[in-house]
Amino acid sequence: MVGKGTAVPPPTDPDRRLVVLLLLVVAGTFGRAVMNGYVWDDVPLIVQSSLFEAPFDFRTSLFADLWAGADIGDEAASGYFRPLMVASLWVDQALGGGPAVAHAHSVLWHLVAVVAALRLGSVVGGPVVAWMGALVFAIHPVQAEAVYWVAARNDLMAATFALVAATASLGPRPRPWLAGVATLLAAGSKESVFLLPLAVSMLWAASGTKRDLRDLARRLVPLAVGLGVMVALRLGVGVEGARGPTAEGMLLVGRSLPALFGWLGAKLALPWPLSTGYALEYLDRLPSAQLVGGALGLASGLVWIGLRGPKPAWIGLGWAVLFLLPTAYALATTGWMGERYLYMSML
Repeated sequence: MVGKGTAVPPPTDPDRRLVVLLLLVVAGTFGRAVMNGYVWDDVPLIVQSSLFEAPFDFRTSLFADLWAGADIGDEAASGYFRPLMVASLWVDQALGGGPAVAHAHSVLWHLVAVVAALRLGSVVGGPVVAWMGALVFAIHPVQAEAVYWVAARNDLMAATFALVAATASLGPRPRPWLAGVATLLAAGSKESVFLLPLAVSMLWAASGTKRDLRDLARRLVPLAVGLGVMVALRLGVGVEGARGPTAEGMLLVGRSLPALFGWLGAKLALPWPLSTGYALEYLDRLPSAQLVGGALGLASGLVWIGLRGPKPAWIGLGWAVLFLLPTAYALATTGWMGERYLYMSML
């Protein structure tokens, strides 16, 4: 039973014909990925990994550090525990292996993520919000890195499962088992989804109906259980913690904030040229017109949201900020900003 604090009105199911049309557009946009080879981290993670040279073994394949099989020296102990990501790479091998199979698999995850985004949008804000959000999320050029780079598939998987979990939690009739399992699978894909309970709390609070904290607690408990199980699994298999930010890295992020702000605005409005990543120490060397124009555009958008923005704009801003926060940790650790970090925030 749902109490008086039920937060969200019944969603309107999207027109299936329009959903199919959207998926065809997405497939046409990213389908050429199947013609690509492996690039960057794909090579050590897949091609040069000893993991796929031996027969599948449940424990060593799924319950070890993500980079355990890669021949990259000391960096092999990355501290990343992402068993669902590794499982997806084994699926590629079972389907014959090779870059075409791997890229097709990644595109399929993006298609599912788009449907999940559309569904969450219909629950949270209605059909107009759902379609606008899903369309931008689906085909914005900045999404290309996450879709085209097999090693970034964990971003697609984590987003898909997190969106499913949020929808199951926020619906007028919450589905706790689905929310909990989807959260577990999202956390097993990438650690950046650990802020999902905060995002769900924000969406619930923005519903505008009477707030019942007991209702919120019932919606959040499955998410917390899913995250807790993944933490317990990580501790149980003994994966060491990831290398954390250094004081120098945090200072670098602080000095780079103006350039990052301009870069983000530019990427949202005029994303070309796309790139495999940006070193923070050189970010301010990008064209001044690009950084200043991006900063002014982004600042104008934020001012508009603050003064006249409707509720969906506030919700979108909160969502973007929440899922950009884990990026700060990565930036302070590696000093490297990738466009794939914007995948979840783009919604």
